[in-house]
Amino acid sequence: MNPPGHPLKDRAATGPVSKEAKVPGVKGHRDPSKLRDAALILPIAGILLLMPPILSLFETDDPDAGGPPVAIYVFGVWALLICCSFWLSRRLYRDSDDR
Repeated sequence: MNPPGHPLKDRAATGPVSKEAKVPGVKGHRDPSKLRDAALILPIAGILLLMPPILSLFETDDPDAGGPPVAIYVFGVWALLICCSFWLSRRLYRDSDDR
């Protein structure tokens, strides 16, 4: 039995929880505003990760490095940004269909 004031106390009396009434933080809850915020932050993060001060951290003159580390970093960030944008676009599209 749940204590008085507990959010699940009268759940059986009220019936199943509708999709719109889900509690934030509960598994399965999707907040479209958070996804839109992430979609806005993603290009900014990409710009910051590809700024010259960050790129200069990966510059080296070592011929035994197995490839230029700066090129590996740039293409790694590029691939990560593509994967994240794909995932975000699918989630945003799915959430727009739910409405």
